[in-house]
Amino acid sequence: MRHFDQLKLLAFSLDPDTETQLVLAGVCVDYQVMNNAEHLATSEEQLSRQANRDSKQALQHAIAAADFYMKVYAEATNATDRLRLRRKCREMITWAEQLKSKESGGTSSPPTYRKITGEEETILRKSSYLHACFFPPWQSDPSDDVFELPAGYQPYTSVLQNNGLTF
Repeated sequence: MRHFDQLKLLAFSLDPDTETQLVLAGVCVDYQVMNNAEHLATSEEQLSRQANRDSKQALQHAIAAADFYMKVYAEATNATDRLRLRRKCREMITWAEQLKSKESGGTSSPPTYRKITGEEETILRKSSYLHACFFPPWQSDPSDDVFELPAGYQPYTSVLQNNGLTF
C-alpha cells in the first residue's frame, strides 16, 4: 500500500479538519516524492545525452533515467502525468537500446569477395553437370532481362492452371 493511501485511511478515522490536513499533507508528500524522482530521472537523461555517445557511462545514465521514470510512473496518479512519464520512459529505453547497439559494434561488415582459385573453379565446373547437361557457373550477376518472359509467353504455373493441373 502506498504512503498516500495509508494517509487517506488514517484520515478517515479523524475529525474533518484533521482529515483535510492529512490528505493535503499526503498529496504534498506524494507530489514531493514524485518531483524528486522525476528530477533524478531528468538529470540522468541529460547526463546520458551529454555524455559521449559511444561511452558506457551514457548507457548507464540512460538505464538509470529509465528506471527512475518507471518508479515515478508507478507512483503517479494523474492520467496526463502517467501518459507523459510512460512516453519519457519509452524514449529512454529506446535511447539505451541505440547506445547498446553502438557499443556492441552494430552490424558486421559485408563479406569480402576474392578471386576463385583454379582448383575451386575445377570443382565448380565438375559439379555443374546434372543429368548429362552442363550448367556453367556464372562469371557475373545476370541482367534483369534474363528473368523476364519474352513477348507472348506466360509463366509455367499459369499454363498448368489453364490445363486444370494443380500443384
